[in-house]
Amino acid sequence: YWRENYVNRPYVTKGSTFDDYGPAYRYGLDNYARYPGKRFEDVEPDLGRDWQRGKGKSALTWDHAKHAAKDSWQRLSDTVGRATPGDSNRDGK
Repeated sequence: YWRENYVNRPYVTKGSTFDDYGPAYRYGLDNYARYPGKRFEDVEPDLGRDWQRGKGKSALTWDHAKHAAKDSWQRLSDTVGRATPGDSNRDGK
């Protein structure tokens, strides 16, 4: 999904490639499972601190990568929310 759609995201800078953003999308997905039941905003400081270790070959700083990580986190959260009865993402809906 992200390989085909990253270029249309508002945070992607012109001239960037999927290789720049791919690790950030993976980072968001991987950490969603690491912090079950948490909102991205609640763990963003921890994620930012650990980005250097998780970024692989991405040249993005956390200030740029966090948008892609949040995007993938939210997409996964929305998918889980639709599959799980109740308020799995704790958004009150």
